[in-house]
Amino acid sequence: MPVQPMPSTGDVLLGLALFGDDYLRRAFNPTGRLTTEGALSLVAPFATPLAIPADQLIRLVEIRDMRVLPNDRVAAIVVTVPLGGGLDTDLLFFARTSDGWIIADAVSNFDLIQAAATPTT
Repeated sequence: MPVQPMPSTGDVLLGLALFGDDYLRRAFNPTGRLTTEGALSLVAPFATPLAIPADQLIRLVEIRDMRVLPNDRVAAIVVTVPLGGGLDTDLLFFARTSDGWIIADAVSNFDLIQAAATPTT
């Protein structure tokens, strides 16, 4: 059964805390040109949490095929319903830190990549 959306505070910065620093650097600053001032101005509009209407939430559908990896890491396939509808299937890599677990890396659209790599007979 799909998980129903829960009320959200719209706390984008709290959501970003789920991700590792290296992953966020790769995602938001792939060229290495973003300055500290630029990064601060990028997140400044999100400093005040706002309520998000239920129809604008990304909904979690399932987490499956978890695998324990070396170096205190875990991989799992995570399926969500994005803002535009449909389904997104991503492969997430979690790493254990002294504070708990973070998302250390991700492969978006993993289902499409997996389908392209699977031979047909």
